[in-house]
Amino acid sequence: MRGAAESNTIPMAPGHEVGFGFLRNVAVDQHVLTRERLGDLPTVLAKHEELSGIGIDEGTAIVVQRDTFAVIGASRVFVYGGRDAPESGQVYRSLRAGDRYDLRGRRQLPAPQRAADGQ
Repeated sequence: MRGAAESNTIPMAPGHEVGFGFLRNVAVDQHVLTRERLGDLPTVLAKHEELSGIGIDEGTAIVVQRDTFAVIGASRVFVYGGRDAPESGQVYRSLRAGDRYDLRGRRQLPAPQRAADGQ
């Protein structure tokens, strides 16, 4: 959602509204904690209500398979505009390594079952 030649602080600058098209109906921002950008995605989503937002911090990534992604890395991913809003009243859901999210259903998925030792 960034890329304006004049500054990387401008979300969805004219000419930079469309990305690579890897994820449909999603605005993605990066460095959200490191550069204090947690408040930028809600501004974009207010103008583009059809979108969900994903903020990815440094040292962290999402691995997408079909309509689901899993978080990997050291920091966090923040999902805005989901159907399962957190109870805390925040506008985003915070996900850590191992957490999974359903992009189509716009909700966090239960943690995968881990096999017991020796089975």
